[in-house]
Amino acid sequence: MKKNLWLGGIFLVSQSICGGDITLITTPYLPDTGVFGVRVSFKEMKEGEFCVWVYDKGGRCYISKIWTQQGWKAGWNGYQRIENDTVVWGYLKLYKMPKGEYYLSVKIKNKDTLQKKVETIRIIKMKEEGGWVIGTVYKDKNFTTPYEGINILLKNKDEQVVGLYRSEDNLVEEGGEIIPGRFVIPVKAGKIEKIEMQNEEGEKVKGYVMVPLPWEVKVGKEFWVDPIYIEKIEIIPQKIEVGDTVRIKGFICNPKEKEEEGEVYIKYKNEQKEGRIKTEKLKFPPKSCTIVEGVWKVTGEGEYLIIIEVEVDKGKTRTEKKILVGMGGVRINEIMVSPKEGGEWVELINLKNEEIQMKGWELNNVKITQQRVIPPLGMIIISNSPKEVLSSLYEEIPVEVINLEEEWKYLNDYKDTIIIKDEQKVIQDILIYDVDWFPTYRKGNSLERINPTLLTQDENNWSPSISPLGGTPGRENSVYKKEIYTSTQLPISLVPKIFNPKVEKLYISYTLENTNPQVKLYIFDRCGRCIKRIVEGNPWERGSCSIVEKGKIRWVHVWEGEDEWGRVISPGIYIVYLEAKDGKTIVKEKTKLIVKR
Repeated sequence: MKKNLWLGGIFLVSQSICGGDITLITTPYLPDTGVFGVRVSFKEMKEGEFCVWVYDKGGRCYISKIWTQQGWKAGWNGYQRIENDTVVWGYLKLYKMPKGEYYLSVKIKNKDTLQKKVETIRIIKMKEEGGWVIGTVYKDKNFTTPYEGINILLKNKDEQVVGLYRSEDNLVEEGGEIIPGRFVIPVKAGKIEKIEMQNEEGEKVKGYVMVPLPWEVKVGKEFWVDPIYIEKIEIIPQKIEVGDTVRIKGFICNPKEKEEEGEVYIKYKNEQKEGRIKTEKLKFPPKSCTIVEGVWKVTGEGEYLIIIEVEVDKGKTRTEKKILVGMGGVRINEIMVSPKEGGEWVELINLKNEEIQMKGWELNNVKITQQRVIPPLGMIIISNSPKEVLSSLYEEIPVEVINLEEEWKYLNDYKDTIIIKDEQKVIQDILIYDVDWFPTYRKGNSLERINPTLLTQDENNWSPSISPLGGTPGRENSVYKKEIYTSTQLPISLVPKIFNPKVEKLYISYTLENTNPQVKLYIFDRCGRCIKRIVEGNPWERGSCSIVEKGKIRWVHVWEGEDEWGRVISPGIYIVYLEAKDGKTIVKEKTKLIVKR
């Protein structure tokens, strides 16, 4: 772990810009190299900015960079805000500063009004005078739920603040892993007597750590509050479909100088179910990391949490990683469950560039015994009526029809489940439909999928057919909306442009030429804080994609408007930031998102 991956520093509160005092709580010592944060709260502020810098007695400025939506940028200027009663967090970086006394200056400007606060601080050399307190803070005494989005203050016996941390995934800003609840706080070597936790408003909240106080921090050393921790989880492959066998690797580290022993649990969980992948008893050698592996056969689509828990004598710790599982290459694309004439039918679409033999497959446990093939990127119809009957109702059917008239299990007109299994009995797609999703639905209309590359079990991806014939078997669906995944104006396309997370999902799409890019897709609020990391790495892990003209790939990601801690974001203006390494080219784009209620 890099020792400069930390967020310490100052905690600034301003009750009123117009005439109010600025109260500055700062640690008396800052390290010579590292990152620290500034928190500014104000009221009755329609437009303004704040500036922070460190300078010596000769007036030389030592702040080299500030964290923005585009990463670390040179300069000292703060973030501009256009909102009342708000809180701003800024992040600043110090690099190889000479030790000694400095001035920490904070300015808040609102039109013609300017307020300033200056405090004296001391820069110390960490290898000569300082150490690090590293650990995880939890919401509960059982140490199962990491605590994010809080301020952590470390104090000495005189109640003096000696270390400050803002729990907001800040380690990622210099390439560290996202570890929920993790804190890395540089302090002057000595004894830590008290830990205090506060929410956004500065009110005390309860949090728990594994090792009781006091803590003795030695010069140049790390004091670990966790007896053991999980450094990261790796998932292979990155693009996962139903039926895949997934390999899970957890890196469990023992920072102590003695061996630990405990139980390791690897689990999966989604909204419908959870299960255990592996349980193992292990010994963890001192000052080293142990790799634990598990294998999981995926049987359902959607978003999952992969969870690793470790229990040792002094407590337990856990971490998790989200994955998105798509259905197989064959998907349900259109269904007729309440025909006026003729029989029921289900249309399947093959999204792969290879033909698929349907013999041995099953529709709702009825086996297909006929030799039939779905061509690459093609369709097939399964029905209880022959092709001639369907062609007389919907014009000539341009694809093959599998007639299961004798074995057909009739579908409910209003609610039912359709399951497609391959010859290995692996579920390729499943749809639990409900016509109450659609106020405009009527008998004789099929239900069409808006886009086959998005999730099946999403009512927003289905609509009643608007074809005059009542359906489009074997043809492109009448409700297919290609324009929501392409854009001639924006490198980043947002649908909708004005987003209400209470009632809809946001579709973010972009086009790249490389089939294996490395992508960062982040959501920032207006003060520059990263409140959601939608993609970090290969977009296969968190995206759907469709191939468009000239071999380019259009990536589509769905976001439900929740931040990193599962909270629905507030109304306001946000920035969608995209950084992609596409072959040898690095692309950086951003666009504005308006969130309403």
